[in-house]
Amino acid sequence: MPCPYGGWRSGFFINVEFAVYLRKCIMPKLVSQVSGSPIGSIDFQANDRPSNFIPYQIDLKTGKVSARSNSLISLINPPIDSNRDSWLEVAVKIKFDSKIEKVKFIIEYDKTPSGWTVNLGDSQSNNGYGGDASTQSRDAEMQIVNQNMTVFGNDYNTPAGGELTQGKVLNFARKNSRVELEVSNEKLAWDNKNGLKNTLKSPYLYALKKQSDATGALNSEIYAGFNRVIYGPGNRIGSGASKVTILLNPIDYAINASSATITEGISGKTGVTFTVTRSGCTELASTIDYTIAGTATNASDYNNIGGTSGATGATGTINFAAGETSKTITLDILGDVAIEPNETINVRLSNPSGLDATPTTIAAVAAITVINDDSAGISIDPAGFIAPAAVKKGNFTVQQKSELNDDFFGDWSNPNLVEGKGAIAVFYLLISVSILLLILKSIKTFWYWVIR
Repeated sequence: MPCPYGGWRSGFFINVEFAVYLRKCIMPKLVSQVSGSPIGSIDFQANDRPSNFIPYQIDLKTGKVSARSNSLISLINPPIDSNRDSWLEVAVKIKFDSKIEKVKFIIEYDKTPSGWTVNLGDSQSNNGYGGDASTQSRDAEMQIVNQNMTVFGNDYNTPAGGELTQGKVLNFARKNSRVELEVSNEKLAWDNKNGLKNTLKSPYLYALKKQSDATGALNSEIYAGFNRVIYGPGNRIGSGASKVTILLNPIDYAINASSATITEGISGKTGVTFTVTRSGCTELASTIDYTIAGTATNASDYNNIGGTSGATGATGTINFAAGETSKTITLDILGDVAIEPNETINVRLSNPSGLDATPTTIAAVAAITVINDDSAGISIDPAGFIAPAAVKKGNFTVQQKSELNDDFFGDWSNPNLVEGKGAIAVFYLLISVSILLLILKSIKTFWYWVIR
């Protein structure tokens, strides 16, 4: 800020508080500041979080709204206690635009819920009664009434019965529990513990991409009622929901393996890759922990843990910088000739952090099964040998198929008669442990004389 008239620019300072609201999921930084100068270029970082994407929280006991101005979330009505039961009712509108793909609702309960405590729909006239007007082909809603959750498709062409049975969950909300709901185009995800473990995707669900409608306005919004329905009779209210947090484009993490199975091999190394991805508001930095486990053992069955994630050991933290959406964990499978069961390598994600308080891990574990390709003992090829009269010698190949734990001694006799005489061939094979340690896999050819 310029110094006022008469002030020494090297010794006069003014502290000014700014409120900066960002309209995109970006993270500006303080790029320059000239102390004591009348001219300074300042770019502001607003609490590390863009205003449209910080958690929007409503306390349904006090009525406090913990959020700055937000162009995408607005209150249809302020929190009120119409029936004076100490739990406030509120309705909210969330506008979907090109930057919004999903919205998460976290509802906390401080008592056993009764009546309508949650009503989510894609029409401003949803009333907690299974959809909008009977002619609407693109309206759907879900609700929590008492302790049960029910999902309805639009009532214009919903399957017989009205309810989408996959979305009917009994005893879903309880005292001192937290419910998580995530809405995206034609999809609902939910859980009543931590993370989103159940999903329902249906063309009868929320239409948020302005799909064609038989009649009525096209949808591009989500409406939500808490301790009340979105719109409708005044007696469709409830109590028990004490706080709601609304998150736009929450961060989701997932992990997958480059292959479900991999053959171990008898020597050398075979590389495998686990890819960790995140989606949502990825313009900000975030972290997630990983753990490598399973029946396979580090160092003896695999080694060389690495990748773009910075992983070097069996446990660690993956750091996503602003804008990054993918990281890898790599390792090498070690081939051997040991006879052993198939083994597994699992990589599990946990403890996510990010813009919102409860990031979701939609695929927490990826696994690879290492197929053992070794078999016991030795093989002899050919299994049989017929010597013509002119042939005095035969060859057999003895191949070690796995690492032996002790010396091997074998003999072979052939009592078959040739021209009335007994043809007997005997050989002895002695393989020492020391040789095995050097060659691990050996192929030896032996000959024998045919005695006539």
